[in-house]
Amino acid sequence: MDKEVRKYLIELSRIKRTVAYGTAMNQFNYDVAHHNQIDLFADIIGDISIYEHEYDRPMLSSLVIHASGRSIGKGFYRLAEQLGYGDKELLLKQNFEREMQIRCYDYWRDNDNYRKNLNGDNTTQLENSFLTKNNSFPEGFTTPPGRKPTFAGFDTDWDRKHSDDKLCGDLGEELVIKYEKSVLENMGHSDWAQEVIKVKDGNGYDIFSRDEFGNPKFIEVKTTVSEKETPFSISINEVIFSEQNADSYYLYRLYNLNIITKTAEFNEYRGKIKDIFFLEAIQFDAFKKIKHN
Repeated sequence: MDKEVRKYLIELSRIKRTVAYGTAMNQFNYDVAHHNQIDLFADIIGDISIYEHEYDRPMLSSLVIHASGRSIGKGFYRLAEQLGYGDKELLLKQNFEREMQIRCYDYWRDNDNYRKNLNGDNTTQLENSFLTKNNSFPEGFTTPPGRKPTFAGFDTDWDRKHSDDKLCGDLGEELVIKYEKSVLENMGHSDWAQEVIKVKDGNGYDIFSRDEFGNPKFIEVKTTVSEKETPFSISINEVIFSEQNADSYYLYRLYNLNIITKTAEFNEYRGKIKDIFFLEAIQFDAFKKIKHN
């Protein structure tokens, strides 16, 4: 059994996410363009589900779906039938894959189950999640780098892109919450640590926390798996909020995110976004003008 792939699927369960075959394969350097590697990866996740079934745990392979997000491989239903869940055709009609995904979410989001069974050897060891603050900031620009459009056509798998972006964002926010709570608890402020939360979308920031004096921290989290020099997207709502709350606004720039080990590095920026970064508009909302004769 591939323990690293298993841990990857468990972490997806923790944040209630599925993953496209291609995305999961790329994470472990399998080439989706080669059918033999697709078959090999299918066997790997199938073996994981067989192992989980032996311990009365849900099938983790249910989390690996087609890029369209609307179906799962037929191999999943063949395996479900082999494991005694019922006739594969009937299971397919009953949308059994969705039932199993929910069971994975419920099981692995339980911290006791996670502690006891994460390593696959029935030990109680819990792997730590690490977020490392880097005080060495990347080199910046004296002027905006600009953009030269090529107008060359290309294909974009939007389902996969949105899935990958959501996964990175969710994991980044999870790491920041744990980091902020740990910092406050180490300073003896357990009561403040309990206040650290993920806020609703549209507030202009992601995480509420406090500094060492109890002052509010409005933290915006930007996460990528690539290097710290990589540009990131930020909304006009977030930019305006940073201007109106400059003294309490923090941007945590997470990079080199590893979804398996749940590790990343980050730089901390404080103040108005426009004072720290060049902003380039690459998309607009268009409103119809009144036509003048």
